[in-house]
Amino acid sequence: MVALVELGIMRAGSVDEVGRLIWLQHFPVWLAIVGCVLFVRFHMRAGRPWLAWTAIGLRTLVLVLNIFSSPNLNFREIHAISQMQVLGEAVTIARGAPNPLIVLGLLSVLSLAWLIVDAAVEVWRRGERRLAWTVGGLLFFFVLVAAASAVLRLFDLIRFPAVITLSCVPIILAMGYEVSRELARAAQLSASLRERHAELSESDASLQLAADAANVALWSVDTASGELWVTAKGADLFGVGPERPLADFMARIHPADRERVDAAIFGAASGGEASVEYRVILPGGEERWYSTLGGAQQGGQGPSSVVTGVTIDVTARRRAELESQSRRLELDRLTRVSNAREFSSAMAHELGQPLAIIMSNAEAALGMLRRPEPDRDELQAMFADIIAADERANKVLARLRSLPRRGELAAEVFALNPLVDDVLDVMREEFVRRGVAVHAGLPAGLRPVAGDRLLIEQLLFNLLRNACEAMEDTAAGQRRLSISTAAVGGMAEISICDTGAGLPADPAQIFQPYYTTKPEGLGVGLAICSSIVEAHGGDISARPNEGQGASFRVRLPFAPDGTAAEEAA
Repeated sequence: MVALVELGIMRAGSVDEVGRLIWLQHFPVWLAIVGCVLFVRFHMRAGRPWLAWTAIGLRTLVLVLNIFSSPNLNFREIHAISQMQVLGEAVTIARGAPNPLIVLGLLSVLSLAWLIVDAAVEVWRRGERRLAWTVGGLLFFFVLVAAASAVLRLFDLIRFPAVITLSCVPIILAMGYEVSRELARAAQLSASLRERHAELSESDASLQLAADAANVALWSVDTASGELWVTAKGADLFGVGPERPLADFMARIHPADRERVDAAIFGAASGGEASVEYRVILPGGEERWYSTLGGAQQGGQGPSSVVTGVTIDVTARRRAELESQSRRLELDRLTRVSNAREFSSAMAHELGQPLAIIMSNAEAALGMLRRPEPDRDELQAMFADIIAADERANKVLARLRSLPRRGELAAEVFALNPLVDDVLDVMREEFVRRGVAVHAGLPAGLRPVAGDRLLIEQLLFNLLRNACEAMEDTAAGQRRLSISTAAVGGMAEISICDTGAGLPADPAQIFQPYYTTKPEGLGVGLAICSSIVEAHGGDISARPNEGQGASFRVRLPFAPDGTAAEEAA
């Protein structure tokens, strides 16, 4: 459009026609300057914004002033036109008095030149030196050439027709070359992305096929936005549609397990690992067990909020474990019944004779007392026999109560941490049923201990069950139990902490026989624990936690160094 206007000026035949065409020329010049500013800002991605707004603002002001100027903003008055020969053809040149406001047009061009220089320097520092030279340099040079030629013609310092087009053409060529180069790069990148997408699609299809064959669900969740992606297998496992939000999947999880799953997934976003087993209630009411393993996506800077992982149905394994656990518990119950029967038989046998002596002497003494004149010497002998039989019964009770005694234990050297793991594995279902979160701290390298493995196992069962029962009134989600082992003072220490009801004012009395705080308790569990520990040459203690609950400490002697290496292996 600039070229057409300039051609009209060169062929104009009157002063008025030249004035109107120069007035019209300001519109395409405004478009050209605004286009240059936008190219610098959005293609070169450089230049100070205030310089861009200054150039556009000044040029817009020039355009507005030109609209209300007569004959135009360039000339206050055009006196005459003249003809000169250019390339063998006569062209028109306007001559007149310049308008002082044209300095605003000059300032707009200088602002554009300043913006171009500022952008070229920034691009140079950014490392894109070709762009700084070819585009920034050409734009700056030809903008100044156009401005200088216009000023020289306006003040009649040179006699040459208005040919801004000669300066615009190189600028347009430079901009067109750069844009076409970017388009070529974009086309190449698009083709590369299409190829990569095809490769990834094939890889994703193979991965999903393998996951479906293994009956595994793949999923990805953005913990920041809650956006969820899950394979069709995952939707089937939870009994919901594949396009459902994360909340619908979480609603299928058993209420007692939901908090653990939520903590595991959101904890993985902080750099941890989500590894959790939980129950899911399907729409028909069926309860199934799932195992989930996941972690935060790697790459980029800082932690990622996106967690990806896999989920698998482990119901068959869990049911087999529960059945095995039930059988073990039944065997344990039968063993306890058998032991109780043996204990009661031994007690009946040991106490039968002294009780019979006491009964017969008491009956005889009672019959003697009914006589008018009882034989005092004979009565004294009978009461002496009763006292002796009572002392014998007391000794029998003391001996039975103190079993097992030190030296009568099954001598065995064993590693303590695997024993703790076995006990926790046996009690896992009870922990889940009671909603107790268990944390085990079992450091490697702990020396083995010596003693009766079955009694130590029974000791741990008693302490862990007591801890679970102590937390029955604790709010759900706050029932936490921790068990740890360590070497303290030359002995192996087992620490069990709960968040239960705590301890009485004198913690030592809980280990006394028949002391209990349970309505139906016998008060012998902790007394038996104390007897087991003392029989092994150790000690047991309890203390209240600073916040909530209680902590039990059991110390057992290590096995002699000579037997540790071979026996504990």
